[in-house]
Amino acid sequence: MSWLTFIRKGLGRGLVQQLLLRVSTTVVACVRSVATSQASFQGLDLGNNSRLVVVQLDCASASDPQQAVQELHSVHRITRIDVVIANAGIANDHHPASSVPLDQLEEHMMVNAYSMLLLFQATKSLLQRSIQAPKFVYIGARLGTISDMDRLGRAPLAAYSLSKLAGNWLVRKLHYENEWLIAFIVDPGYVQSDMGNYGAQLLGRQQADTPIEDSARGILSRIDDATKDVGSGQFVLWEDGSSVAW
Repeated sequence: MSWLTFIRKGLGRGLVQQLLLRVSTTVVACVRSVATSQASFQGLDLGNNSRLVVVQLDCASASDPQQAVQELHSVHRITRIDVVIANAGIANDHHPASSVPLDQLEEHMMVNAYSMLLLFQATKSLLQRSIQAPKFVYIGARLGTISDMDRLGRAPLAAYSLSKLAGNWLVRKLHYENEWLIAFIVDPGYVQSDMGNYGAQLLGRQQADTPIEDSARGILSRIDDATKDVGSGQFVLWEDGSSVAW
């Protein structure tokens, strides 16, 4: 199988670690800069006949997704992808909606929503060549839901929350527009990554609840189990695949 995801540290690295342990698996890891990300690739064990391919893809760039796919073709001879996991994201602004700067909204929308759509557009032809049911998976967040605003609506993360809500809508739209595609959103839990712990602290907690390894394992289980009729078009919980209202 061929998987494409993002790696720097945190959840992305956790996903890549577990995927590479599978047999006969090609993992395409997208990074902002190959040169400065070498440490992220060190010490990763490989399953039998598995390999790691690293390409540059900066989510702030509108052209990088297409260029990354061209590199997969021309340099790495990758002609199909079975699963894409859009897990890149930022949450580096903590203004409320009443004062959030427009440039912060635009930056978060680009990285957390628009780049995910650009990634799908760039990888669509590779997904369509999959010999299995191709899957496109977006890592969502409870902060990007309307239904949970009674509990989380006071978090000073307007730009992040709005951009994740937009990402949720786009993935559900892809589900309806593409009968051949399994597309859905996974709630990874409050992951103990830098971003997850930062968000937890803004909510008055010492750190996030969910270990990276547990979240990555659960996400991959949800991906393995998903079909067009079960999971696709939904926002599902990493632990058991139950639906998240949003």
